[in-house]
Amino acid sequence: MIQNKAKIKILIVDDSLVIQKLLSAFISREPDMVIVGACTDPFQASQILCETEVDCMILDLELPKMDGVTFLKKLNENYSINTIVLSGLLNSNPELKTKLLEIGAVDAMSKPNSNENEIFFQKLFATIRKIDLKKNHNENLFNSNSELLIIASSTGSTENIRRLITAYTEPPTVLIVQHMGSEFTSKFAKSLNLLTNFEITEAQNSEVLKEGHSYIAPGNFHLHIVANGNNFSFQLSQEAHVHGVRPSADVTLLSLPEELAQKTTVVVLSGMGKDGAAGLAHLKDLGAFTIAESKKTSVVFGMPKAAIETGKVDRVFDFNDLVTFLTKGQKNEKAG
Repeated sequence: MIQNKAKIKILIVDDSLVIQKLLSAFISREPDMVIVGACTDPFQASQILCETEVDCMILDLELPKMDGVTFLKKLNENYSINTIVLSGLLNSNPELKTKLLEIGAVDAMSKPNSNENEIFFQKLFATIRKIDLKKNHNENLFNSNSELLIIASSTGSTENIRRLITAYTEPPTVLIVQHMGSEFTSKFAKSLNLLTNFEITEAQNSEVLKEGHSYIAPGNFHLHIVANGNNFSFQLSQEAHVHGVRPSADVTLLSLPEELAQKTTVVVLSGMGKDGAAGLAHLKDLGAFTIAESKKTSVVFGMPKAAIETGKVDRVFDFNDLVTFLTKGQKNEKAG
C-alpha cells in the first residue's frame, strides 16, 4: 500500500552536520518518506525550494547568513511549505514555540539528545504524517450535498470545542463562531490544528469552503456564507455588533443559503446572552437539525437557554452525550 503512494518529500535545513546525519539516518528507515535535500543555510534552502518539490521542511533557527525566524517569515510570504522547527533555543525560551506557530511553523520541537532518539522521532514522524494527511485531505470543494456543522459558542466553550473537534476522525465541514477577540481566534485555530489530522484554520474573506475542512470565524468580523456559483465562500464584514458581539453566530446562521439548510446541523454551546437562537430557529424552519447544550453542563446557560426557548431545538444534550451523538454515527438516528 505504501509503495503505491508518493513518498513525503523532506528538506533538512541545519548547519550541524551531526543533526543532518541523525535526521537522515532515522528518516531513511521510513518507507513513506524521502529526503530531497539537506543544507546548512536559508540561501541554499531557497535554491532547493525553487528546483525541488518539498512537502515538509525541518528548520533550525541558529543558521548562518539568515536566522531561522527571519527565514520562516519570508518563507511564508512566498511559499506554502509545511515547516517543523527544530531548535535547542526552545529549552530556554518556552514562549518561542507560540511565536513560531504564529508566524507559520506547523510545529516546533527541541533537538533530541541521544537518550531520547526513539521517542523524539516517533513524535516527529507522527507530525510529518499528519502534515501529509492534511496535504492530501479536503481537496473537494464544499457543495449543497455536503454536510455542514455550525457551532455557536461563547463563555466556557473553548475547551469543549477542543474535545468535540478532536473526537472526530472524519468530520463534516465545521464552522465555529466563538465569541473571542481578534488577537485570539488565529491562535485558537492553530492550537486546534495541532491536535487533528484534518485542517482547521481561521476563515478568510472570499475563501471558498472545502469539504471536511474546519473553520474559526475571525475575531472582530462578522462571517457570512454566500453562494458562489456552484460553491460557497465566506464574506467578512465589520458591520455593527449584534447582541454586543462580533462575530455573531446569528449573522452567520441567518446568512446561510437556503439550499444548505437540510444538510446543516446547528449546535449552540455554553455562552452568555442569546446569540445563535434566532439563526437556529430560522434554519430549523428550513430543514436543519438543531442541538443545544444542557443546563447541567453549560458553564453559562444563556445561549442554549435562548435557543431552547424558541421551540426549535431538536435535541438537548449534556456535553459528553453531544460529542458521542455527533461523532459516533448516532446522528443518523436524529428525529425529524
